[in-house]
Amino acid sequence: MLIYVVRHACAGPKDQWPGTDAERPLDPGGVVQAMALAALLSERPLRRILSSPAVRCVETVAPLAERTGLAVETTAVLTVDRPTVDVIGLMLDPAVDQGVLCTHGEVMRPLLGWLRDLGAVIHAEDPTDESLLAKGTAWAVGIGDGVTLSHVAPVPIVECPAHPGVGA
Repeated sequence: MLIYVVRHACAGPKDQWPGTDAERPLDPGGVVQAMALAALLSERPLRRILSSPAVRCVETVAPLAERTGLAVETTAVLTVDRPTVDVIGLMLDPAVDQGVLCTHGEVMRPLLGWLRDLGAVIHAEDPTDESLLAKGTAWAVGIGDGVTLSHVAPVPIVECPAHPGVGA
């Protein structure tokens, strides 16, 4: 199995958004990240695109959906507050093979821990959590005899103007 796990692109500071967090859209930098991610992932064989229903997640994968002709399927399993075991169950479902899962840093951090606990081989220029969990980044996760994680960064990871010191 091969799936892509995407952290939503930059969406500006939570505390500066007047609406609910679920309604927070991508900021201009996030739109650039989403377009770059779409260009990169659309070259790969994909069968599905699943996303947290949060606007910033849907907007992150919308350009990919447009390029591939696939629909964005929203699922509560990828929301911020879901237990890691639910997300892992989704990742292990054969129906998501060659799928893209767009979620949040709060979901990806425990997933990274789970993958490391499994002994996943991590292929990345910078295997630190800060790099692997950057906004607008993705992992190609291979699950078979073993587990591999390849970091996919569609644009150079630079400081996000909306989040100084945090990275893209």
